[in-house]
Amino acid sequence: MAIIAVDYDDVLHNPDAQKPGMRMGLPVEGAIEAMQGMKIKGHELIVFTVRGDRPKHVIDWLRYYNIPFDDVTRIKPDASLFIDDKALTFRGWEKLESPWR
Repeated sequence: MAIIAVDYDDVLHNPDAQKPGMRMGLPVEGAIEAMQGMKIKGHELIVFTVRGDRPKHVIDWLRYYNIPFDDVTRIKPDASLFIDDKALTFRGWEKLESPWR
């Protein structure tokens, strides 16, 4: 099975959709089911975040919403696949659309 790295903010956690009475936002629609489905298929799930290495509040949030994970890190993991809202698919420098061109 694959190691899948999943970004926390704006992929799993919606920081703009705070639940009343809570400091953290709600899960992004479909995130819980997608993560559970990948885990059922046997994939290792690494959540990555700029919020720190294994931050307690992120781990607590994942557990609260029953989102499976194997680790939480701020370091880019060795993964087969990255799911990130700020990524570009690299197909060669000549095909890359970028702000500096």
